[in-house]
Amino acid sequence: MDALLSPEQIQILLGPHAAQGRGERLDPTTRDGGDVIALIERLDKLVGVMALKKAPELWTAKDIAAWMGLSESTVALKVVSRPGFPSPVVPTGSSEAKRRWFGDEVIEWARMNRGRLPKGRRS
Repeated sequence: MDALLSPEQIQILLGPHAAQGRGERLDPTTRDGGDVIALIERLDKLVGVMALKKAPELWTAKDIAAWMGLSESTVALKVVSRPGFPSPVVPTGSSEAKRRWFGDEVIEWARMNRGRLPKGRRS
């Protein structure tokens, strides 16, 4: 994986904190400079891994219902059928497969349509 920051960008970010706060450029060949560069490279890799784990989840109608506080049948009849609702993903391509939606798209749609959503039953 490529580093997210170049050595020059790292130097700019460290600015006056580099080289014991004297504003000197870090020398990656020295212990202090090499340690900082190695740490930032490890952090770059960690950020990349974390970004992969934040891939959008696929939600079923049951998941949408739980998130919205509605019944699954209300979601199936009155939510996913609305114009503008995100298109479903059918993982297997089969017409009989359970439809799923990207959770982040559903959340975005719900925020844009918050005043027009069905109301859940009052308990």
